Amino acid sequence: MTAPVVSQQRPRSLKVLACGHSNTAASVKYLTSVARDLGTDLFVGLNWRGDANFKTYLSLYEQPNCFAFGKGNDTQFAGVNVVKEETFIQHLEEEKWDIVVLDQGFLYTENPGSEEDLPKLIRIVRQHCPGARIFCNLRAPYMKGCPYRLFLENYDGDTDKMFRRICHDVATCMTPNPDVSAIIPAGTLIESLKTSKYKHYLYAGDKVHLSVYGSYAAGVMWYAALTGAPVQGLTWMPDGVEAAFRDLVLRAVPQILADPYRIIDFGAAGSEEDPDKTVMMKPTKSIAYVDGGYFIKDDGVLVRQNGRDGVDLCAAGGREQRCVWAFTNDTVERCPYLNYSLWNGGITRICVTKLWADGRDDIDLPVDVGPHSVNIAELVAQQDVKTVGYTYVSVYTASAEPVSIAHFGLMNEQIAG
Repeated sequence: MTAPVVSQQRPRSLKVLACGHSNTAASVKYLTSVARDLGTDLFVGLNWRGDANFKTYLSLYEQPNCFAFGKGNDTQFAGVNVVKEETFIQHLEEEKWDIVVLDQGFLYTENPGSEEDLPKLIRIVRQHCPGARIFCNLRAPYMKGCPYRLFLENYDGDTDKMFRRICHDVATCMTPNPDVSAIIPAGTLIESLKTSKYKHYLYAGDKVHLSVYGSYAAGVMWYAALTGAPVQGLTWMPDGVEAAFRDLVLRAVPQILADPYRIIDFGAAGSEEDPDKTVMMKPTKSIAYVDGGYFIKDDGVLVRQNGRDGVDLCAAGGREQRCVWAFTNDTVERCPYLNYSLWNGGITRICVTKLWADGRDDIDLPVDVGPHSVNIAELVAQQDVKTVGYTYVSVYTASAEPVSIAHFGLMNEQIAG
């Protein structure tokens, strides 16, 4: 394998097929927009299956209805999440691809078997895309606090352990392969950005998939690696992304391309700030896990701040749905009491857990009308499960009318009940 050829000339056009999993889709979400701003007509195809690895492709490449697919030169691949009737082979032959990028997930097994599987997959790609160069992606690991049980089982909830496994796989099985032209060190960029003030901006609420910030950063790295061209001068950003973040990415990309396994330390990776004596729940995402909790919700739930130090929420269609707040365990230890007042019977369930696993380990809390104060630190201390350092509070409702929770927050003293 050779490093990406660095050129001051940006290509006028390029056709790239990205093959992988859901974070492959996240990585190319803004790729055509970045390329267009830098003067390249980049036509991108996306072929993916949830957490697919090379073995997945080897077992399914001839079968229809297995992979989602989309393509275009001005697309964010919205809706490219439904499998197509065509086979992977048909997607390989659909265009005259200049580059085929192979990417794989690392959740379901600690050893994806790249040494044996990658050469077989490359032979298939070569057979149907004989003129294409082959790149491999050095993907990002999951974020600290990811609640998925298999992440705990395979990697002990340790994002560094997962990244070391990814780097080892790339370094020992991908880069030595003479058919691999270059790697795309998007994961190293994400790991580097975790040491900056933007560390909590990079992932979606599930701690698995890249957020707008993370997808933008990955898209810039993909462009630089695929073209070998400089990214300085890029002005385009998705709505909501700060210019300072763009500039940080532009500074990091050429350094990481030159040394793809070295994480840059931007010096802001320290511990979270200490919480106050009271931490009130908010219906917005926190970036610190200590000032209102990292908040996510089901799509059908509407949540808003009310005037009673709490939130109002309702569910569309009368179907039970939930909101989740996540706090660092240190925050819960300092403010162990979950205090709340319920004004009517619209809340169907409130629960707490150290392990977010679809309710299997949740501890139910009172939902009768009136004030409540529960020492959740004591409750979760009884859970004999692996933890990733967070405590999760979930609230469920099926009410189509707004339901109020008042005085809703973590406190360092018991005030009710």
